[in-house]
Amino acid sequence: MITAKERYVRRCEEDERFFFRNEISIRPKAKVEGGLVNLHPNTGQERVISAIDALERDGRPVRMLILKARQWGSSTLCQAYVIHRSRFRPYHDALCI
Repeated sequence: MITAKERYVRRCEEDERFFFRNEISIRPKAKVEGGLVNLHPNTGQERVISAIDALERDGRPVRMLILKARQWGSSTLCQAYVIHRSRFRPYHDALCI
């Protein structure tokens, strides 16, 4: 019998958006009580997530070059992916600086 914790961890592993919303905390631009909020991908981040999903669905390696304006969250999203993959993919280590 699978426990609720095991079900939660499995969902985190299989669904990056769920993992981002529940396990990644960020410091928002506007001050909030508590200082941190969960990552809820914005429109630009959703476009990147959709592109990554399409590449993975086609069995292609994920290689992206993002030409970006400042402050829309691409760096935050990339770091969230690094955290997810380091946690759930074997032999995947990373360092964000």
